[in-house]
Amino acid sequence: MIHLTPEILKGFSNNLLLKRVLWGFIFVGISAAFLQAGLNRSLWLDEGKLATNIITRDFLGLLEPLDSNQVAPIGFLLLQKLLTNLFGNKDFVLRFLPFLAFLLTLLYAFKSSRLLFKSVTVSLLATAILSLNYKLLYYSWEVKQYSLDVFICVLLLYYSLSILNTSTTKKLIVYTIMGVLSIWLSNISVIVLSAFGGYVIYFLAVRKNNFKVLLVGVFWVVSFFPYYFLFIKGHPINKEPTMLNFWEYGFLPLDPFSLEFYSYFAHIAKDICYFIMEGYVFMMIPAIFICIALVKCIRTRFYPLLYILIVPALIHLILSGLHLYPMRDRLILYLLPLFVFSMSYGMLITTRYLFKKYTLNPVIIIVLVMGMIFFSFFKKYPFHVEEVRDSIEYIAKEIQPSETLYVYGSAIDVFNFYSYQNPAFENKNIVRGTYYKATPYKYIPEIESIKGTIWILFAHSFSEDKSFDEKDYILEKLTARGHTIIFEKKYDGSEAVKVQLN
Repeated sequence: MIHLTPEILKGFSNNLLLKRVLWGFIFVGISAAFLQAGLNRSLWLDEGKLATNIITRDFLGLLEPLDSNQVAPIGFLLLQKLLTNLFGNKDFVLRFLPFLAFLLTLLYAFKSSRLLFKSVTVSLLATAILSLNYKLLYYSWEVKQYSLDVFICVLLLYYSLSILNTSTTKKLIVYTIMGVLSIWLSNISVIVLSAFGGYVIYFLAVRKNNFKVLLVGVFWVVSFFPYYFLFIKGHPINKEPTMLNFWEYGFLPLDPFSLEFYSYFAHIAKDICYFIMEGYVFMMIPAIFICIALVKCIRTRFYPLLYILIVPALIHLILSGLHLYPMRDRLILYLLPLFVFSMSYGMLITTRYLFKKYTLNPVIIIVLVMGMIFFSFFKKYPFHVEEVRDSIEYIAKEIQPSETLYVYGSAIDVFNFYSYQNPAFENKNIVRGTYYKATPYKYIPEIESIKGTIWILFAHSFSEDKSFDEKDYILEKLTARGHTIIFEKKYDGSEAVKVQLN
């Protein structure tokens, strides 16, 4: 029941100090996002795979299944292609759309929570928490669609709440267009439209006898089915063993008598809380405030917050149980703002209680919690994954015409992306290694077949559990077989190695 008016949190509306503090945290978060963008970290393995697909294919080619087991919404891919055609095949161009989505997420998180709670303080608190969220900021500068998923969720929530307040013809048209576009831009839009849009259609048609709203649903369905049958149903990725094994943990076990069934829910709850505050101790803080908010909602019959938390997650669970869409890790990132809304509500309920009971200053309590979030965020800031670009640029500067570059299997996609931009690699001897992940001994004869002086580009060479580094294994084997390691240039997550093969 999203249309019900929530309880207004009294006692905070005139607290200018609290509002200024929260604006300060928001400013810090946005500044950190721009600084992260300014650092323009290198693409890493997953980004390189998707980016290479985008820059090497034309618009029609992006409608076909992508190489390297990559999947992304068609609208997202076409927009990325348009941007690269207009501004060049640069990494920062490909990251512009996710970065813009992050900034718009903060805007619409504020606007939608303002409509939901009728409280500026709750909205500022929620926006401050989101602006300092390490997951959101990380994906804001990643050539992936997850930042867009989060934006689509808060955007559709805002328009759903707005149209429940006043359902003019103009708003219905805008709502229809938003829904149609979101289906092509985000894979989670169907979940959000079913949850929020489904209630809007029910409420306006059944409660208000406004049957024009049924046309909204018709347009959404007409948009969804072509997209589903053309780009989702029968997609090769649905039968790819590697991807099926990778996401198997994301599907709900259907046996309620098994331990795995209940463990699955525990892992989802952990993922959500861990997204908000990283660390097994810190993650209990959002869990406590979310529980307080849920209890308060039940006691005061504040059903809107319960609805937006439960229904999208329930729909996603059903899809997960049917093995249609996994529900774990980054695929549930879009739910994060909804849980942050409830956490913010719980925080203010708690601070109001402590103020009345013990006269504790609410500003001190909120600043303490925000300080923990700030600490959790900046432990990993700025975000670096694999600075492959630095290794590539170093090799481009140092490699001689008589030398050969051997690209380790996991570095190929990122190398392909950056080599297209670097004329230094034209007419150079380049050997792209075979992908022998988890069988590193196979690299040795492939490398030895080259002869002479070579450069090896390493990136993403560690095992899945990061207990074993194939780079070290390869170099040790080459040394043991009489070859000479001339030089090693190390960067975060990548390395350029010069080797004299005997």
